[in-house]
Amino acid sequence: MKNKRMISYAAVIMWMALIFMFSMQNGEDSSDMSGRLVAILKFFGIGTGGQELALVNLFIRKAAHMTEYAILFLLIANALSIDFSGRKVYLYALLITIGYAAADEFHQLFVPGRAGTLVDVVIDSIGAGFGTLIRVVSETYGFKAKRNLKV
Repeated sequence: MKNKRMISYAAVIMWMALIFMFSMQNGEDSSDMSGRLVAILKFFGIGTGGQELALVNLFIRKAAHMTEYAILFLLIANALSIDFSGRKVYLYALLITIGYAAADEFHQLFVPGRAGTLVDVVIDSIGAGFGTLIRVVSETYGFKAKRNLKV
């Protein structure tokens, strides 16, 4: 149990560090990262117009934010489930995830070419909500299906 706790919390800390590293990138480097995916889509003929590409780039960036925070929620909930159960896991994991999103956006205020916004905190929180949904569905249907399997 001690190893599981240590590994679970280490995963949370590593994921938070990764998010922090992404946030430390200046605006140009950050745009280049999502721009690479846009270039691949453009190569395949998806989104060839300038305005269309800008919208695709924006969508990719916001989807990446939501995915980062859905994963963060799942990692935190997994770690907390060692010591807590039921709704406390969800509540604490949501509070920590949203708190980290707010701190991350605050941090971006001090990074050249970046802007920390309340809108991004909301988008990150929606990602945490998706993480919550994934966990609820997994706990509700995933484990029951495994219990009902007969070998």
